[in-house]
Amino acid sequence: MSLIDFEDKTLNAKECENFLVFLDKALSRHSTVGVMEMHEKHGEDPVTNNQLQYFLDRLFLMRIGIRMLAIVYFRHTAVLVFGPEFNKHHRFVGCIDQHCNVVHILRDAYDDAKLLCDHYYADSPNMEVSLVNDVNGVIEFVYVPSHLYHILFELLKNALRAVVEKGRKSSNDEYPAIKVLIVSGEHNVTIKLSDQGGGFPRSVNDQLFRYTYTTGGLRTGRSESLLSPSTGYAPIAGYGYGLPLSRLYARYLHGDLSLSGAEGYGTDAYVYLMRRAADADEFLPVFNRTSARRYESVGIPIDDWINRNITHETPLQTPSHV
Repeated sequence: MSLIDFEDKTLNAKECENFLVFLDKALSRHSTVGVMEMHEKHGEDPVTNNQLQYFLDRLFLMRIGIRMLAIVYFRHTAVLVFGPEFNKHHRFVGCIDQHCNVVHILRDAYDDAKLLCDHYYADSPNMEVSLVNDVNGVIEFVYVPSHLYHILFELLKNALRAVVEKGRKSSNDEYPAIKVLIVSGEHNVTIKLSDQGGGFPRSVNDQLFRYTYTTGGLRTGRSESLLSPSTGYAPIAGYGYGLPLSRLYARYLHGDLSLSGAEGYGTDAYVYLMRRAADADEFLPVFNRTSARRYESVGIPIDDWINRNITHETPLQTPSHV
């Protein structure tokens, strides 16, 4: 059954219930994608990897949009069933919070990332937060809290892990804190997360947002044990989709996510979000003949520069007005 099947249905309680069941199944569909398994089985293939990256970016952006619409429908249905008391505070429109508090979400994301880091390494760094252009320690704007949480949790989890693993090789008694700067501007809310976890070489910069790249080693060491239902904890790294999916969450409402690393020192992560709700429209893929051609190329990329590290892949376009 697909969405089209409900187009000519009679509006009644039974069909509404069937539609809710369909939406619930649709949201769960393709919730797991075996990208790393496919990469492990078939190896490195530049053409396939580029096509896969393009396909998954568009697939996940569509799923984010569908989930947004579905949650709006679920909430409106709940109001009809349970009455206006279900949404008496009127803060939320679907899953959009009209007073999304950045600091509160940051604290929640840090607490959860710290819990995972403590479980995995039995220790974790602290976090220091600085605000610019805040109102009495508060920065609020219209946004989707779950999207912001996902982005911040992923970045904090990576930062905590990097700092702890680097700290194990030094004699310092305390780990350097994760420093977070939140700036409320006229057009953007900018969040900068800085860690001293050793950074990364410039040569892997283009790989960080690929679904087939991970620094976690999911199938080795203790990460394997964390996959067991008895632990109740997910692996701290290794799936490969954390950063690319976080960037899609940011780009979905015309924001962005970028990383800047200083190898041997640390990493700065920048999250750019649209400050004004009128500017935060959906960034969704278009399906036409041009997009279809992206899957038709069967040639092997040929180096046309002396430096093999220079590539000319066409990335997912960043909104120009961020």
